[in-house]
Formats: sequence, structure tokens, C-alpha cells
Amino acid sequence: MNAPHARQPGAALVSPAALASAALIVGNDLWLKRQHPGLVSGKLSDLGLCIFLPLFLAAVIEWTLHVLGRRVAVNVSACILAASYFAAIKVFPAATRAHVEWLSLIVPRWHFRAVTDPSDLVCLPAIAIAWWTMKRSPSCSQRVDTTGRADGRGACGHVRSRL
Repeated sequence: MNAPHARQPGAALVSPAALASAALIVGNDLWLKRQHPGLVSGKLSDLGLCIFLPLFLAAVIEWTLHVLGRRVAVNVSACILAASYFAAIKVFPAATRAHVEWLSLIVPRWHFRAVTDPSDLVCLPAIAIAWWTMKRSPSCSQRVDTTGRADGRGACGHVRSRL
């Protein structure tokens, strides 16, 4: 069966869910936490991260596989990887410190702060929003193929080898 449109690696990263979660993280960290610190502002970034991180990881995996010419569905892998990373930085102090150091390497002029807080794990179910977004995205719900077609057929419509 032919897909209605060509696969776009990383398409879920520009979905409304990804853009809204990124805006939530930035707005909360730059404004809300400073103006109204508390339980709600403390959890909003975690909620946004549980939505954005799997979408970001899926995009990275898709682009990497696209460059390598591989085929794979990435939504489950990205969600598991994101949930594992999030749980680690919320439960283990060493992982929290490593997370802050990694962010500081990426954006050296910004002072990052993270807290090891197992109660933040209540935000993990939000990963389901990311999974649902990826499931609806042609890039994640279809197998990745380097020809740009979501159905695994080459430019002339012939099924390509999986080798």
C-alpha cells in the first residue's frame, strides 16, 4: 500500500505537541519559575520534557538512520530511551549532575540547574502524548527509507532490499 505522502525525518519535532512542549519548558524556566515558584512551576518543565524529549530523540534517530540509509520505526525506542533518561536524572544525583553538565556544554552561557526529585516521575505518563504524536507523524509511524518514500519502495516504485 502506498503512503499518501513522503516521509520527512524529524516531522514530529515540528508538531504542535513538540512546539507547545518546547514553549512550555522555555517559558516556565525563564519566567514562571522566577515569578511564581512553587509546586506547579516546578513540575511544568518536567511535563514539557516528558513530551519533548522523545520527539527530539526520534528526530535525531530518524535523521541518523536517514543518513546511514537504514530503515526502522523509532517511536517505541525513542519513548523508552526518553523515559529511562528522565527517570535517571530524577532519581540518581550523579545522573542529575551529568545532565546539568551536558546542558552547560551545549549552551555554555546559560546557568542550568536541576534537582534530583523522584516525585517528578509523576510526569512520566506525559510520554504517551509524545508516542501518540509520533504515531500520527508520517516520519515515525512509517519505516524509515532513504528514498524519501514511507512505503519502502524506491523512486520507481520497486520494493527496495532491506540489506
